[in-house]
Amino acid sequence: MQRTIGRGSAEPHRTLLRDEPGANELHRYISGALEEFIFKEMRWAMRSPSFLRLKPSYCIVATFPRGASLPKHVDRPQCAFTLSVLVDYDGLADGDDAPWPLELDLADGTTHAATWGAGDGLLYRGADLPHARGPLPTASATYLFFHWVLPSHKGRLR
Repeated sequence: MQRTIGRGSAEPHRTLLRDEPGANELHRYISGALEEFIFKEMRWAMRSPSFLRLKPSYCIVATFPRGASLPKHVDRPQCAFTLSVLVDYDGLADGDDAPWPLELDLADGTTHAATWGAGDGLLYRGADLPHARGPLPTASATYLFFHWVLPSHKGRLR
């Protein structure tokens, strides 16, 4: 089990905890629920049966300090699908969305600024959709990031 706690020189804008045992267990549980959702609710949108069985790659707990930002990028292949769950946002009232949008460049050329509240998540194709965040306007925000690949993925999972 690879675990990294603290700020690495390559990522000074966030504190990471990789492959935390509790998050790994949640990742396995979410994987089953996600497959069930895709099969029952999204079958009509799937062009390939390979989407029905996603393979968990890895998960991260990340805390971002005030002023942290995320330059526009696409994720690496191990993050073909990402579920970003907001765990804590400093000063966020119950029921409110966090005012730190994830800006997603969509295939039709538009940009969508997605926000969500504590306990909510956004599922997106991080390796296909360029995405970014401006500076974090509050003291801190903590997210769980769960990543999946298609069953045909042959490379590393971490």
